[in-house]
Amino acid sequence: MLNHLLSRQNKGSQTPTLTRRLNRRLRVTPWQNDSNTVLLTPTPSFSPLRAKSVRDGLGELQEQGVVRCMTPAIAHRDAQPFLEAGFTLKERLHLLSHTLSPTDSYTLENRPSTISVRPARRWHEKEVLALDNQAFDSFWSFNRPALQEALRATPTTRYRVAVRDSQIVGYAVTGQATNRGYLQRLAVDPALQGQRIGTILIYDALRWLQQRGTSRVFVNTQETNTRAFGLYRHLGFSQEKHGLVVLSWERQP
Repeated sequence: MLNHLLSRQNKGSQTPTLTRRLNRRLRVTPWQNDSNTVLLTPTPSFSPLRAKSVRDGLGELQEQGVVRCMTPAIAHRDAQPFLEAGFTLKERLHLLSHTLSPTDSYTLENRPSTISVRPARRWHEKEVLALDNQAFDSFWSFNRPALQEALRATPTTRYRVAVRDSQIVGYAVTGQATNRGYLQRLAVDPALQGQRIGTILIYDALRWLQQRGTSRVFVNTQETNTRAFGLYRHLGFSQEKHGLVVLSWERQP
């Protein structure tokens, strides 16, 4: 039998709450700011995920009142079981990578003296999320659970804010797993784009990864986000041959 994954907050509630895993192959978490949507993530395994596991999981979720499911950004080769189970393409993403060398320098010349990068603290969360909601549209913007999920996505994480005149003007979440690094999230105040805040945060992340012996760094960005794509390319990232996809499924009436 499938593990009981979602439970009601109370008998009259229409909002499912997280309990954790689904049939050992799928993990479920809330999706950003939409209480009717969940994120369905394949769990690591030596055997490939099957469409039947996805279909069974969707059946369980429908019983719990879920009306929409999303996948995280996944490789094309991992998308097939979801597509066979009824998922459709939501968005295509560019995947970029950068090889780090111990001799590389990530010091920004003529760095604006008004911008400082500091460790993010608990009391920064409200301001960070407000900035994130300005930087991304409502569907992709983070709420608190989504931010916490990003911070837990890798064994080691660096979470920094860019500050100007006591105001948070950008933030970055960087992760490391074995010898690979991941730029998990980068957001800059839209009103201050073009002032190298993003570059300052990326260089801070690359220096940290370099010091920890990371050999390669990955980042993905929406194909429609030409500004972010251009910045990564300018800073030495190369586009991978195969990008990523985000898939979605919606319960039929």
